[in-house]
Amino acid sequence: MPEFKNAIFLLLLLPVAAYYIYFRSKIFSESSVLFPSGKMIKKKKSFFRKTYLTVPLMRFLALFFAVIALARPGKGVNYTEIENYGVDIVIALDLSSSMQGMDLPPNRLGAAKEIVSRFIANRENDRVGLVIFAGEAYLQAPLTSDKEIIREIVSETDFDSVETDGTAIGEAIVMSAARLKDSKAQSRVILLLTDGVNNRGVVDPDTAALAAKELGIKIYSVGIGKDGKVAYPTGNAIFSKHYVQNEFDEKLLKNISELTGGKYYRAADKDAFEKSISDINMLEKSRYKVKKYYDFEDNFFLFLAASVIFFFAEIILRSVVYRKIP
Repeated sequence: MPEFKNAIFLLLLLPVAAYYIYFRSKIFSESSVLFPSGKMIKKKKSFFRKTYLTVPLMRFLALFFAVIALARPGKGVNYTEIENYGVDIVIALDLSSSMQGMDLPPNRLGAAKEIVSRFIANRENDRVGLVIFAGEAYLQAPLTSDKEIIREIVSETDFDSVETDGTAIGEAIVMSAARLKDSKAQSRVILLLTDGVNNRGVVDPDTAALAAKELGIKIYSVGIGKDGKVAYPTGNAIFSKHYVQNEFDEKLLKNISELTGGKYYRAADKDAFEKSISDINMLEKSRYKVKKYYDFEDNFFLFLAASVIFFFAEIILRSVVYRKIP
């Protein structure tokens, strides 16, 4: 539907219409030559008399389109510009053999993959990357906004994705920080998911955390698993399992999180794991700056041109075709 920038001028259409109606009613009552009796003229309307109404019609159309042009017809367009101050997140996922612990069903890694997948799906406007580690750390996916690819990679990770067993937390942090150091995001985060004690790698976790801090990167760490004896599968037997005393360096994870301005969570069961990830999701929210613009596409020129055409058309018709006898 057309819009009018100066719609008040449309009120002028009322006197223009009144003028046309009045002029039309009077046009045939006027005569340039007087006769003593109308009977002296054969009452037959000529072609020119029949079409003479086009003259006031031209004037009416000229005025009509002039009024429309004054009202400035066009189309208003609203523009919304969103500046997204998003969050870049690298998930560092522990794939060491201790993640086979069955205290979180089906096991620690299975629970982690399920919850992390939902976490990624909720980060609609952020970029997410994935680092996997055990005795060594590997970049599995660089930062990307394609969440489905990341979720698919997470679902395919398994214990054989890393050859060397162990827990190299320091190397996982360094690898993750390396992917974030050139990021332009306002907030950069490492989400560290592990269940063990740092026992591999050449980089100390505290040193790696200090480097992340210098880069402005926060570490949120989640310690997976409960204290005490934990059931682990034995061999290939479906129902065979044995129990192992869980070892966990909770102090280390607290230190590296607090050092970088992040937070530490303990996920002793699946519900606690889910809650900790939800909490991180709320803490690291993307921010937006919305700018709204209004633009008007002016189309008055076509109506002005039409007005000029009908104006000159009326002058030509009145002066050349429909000339009156003086």
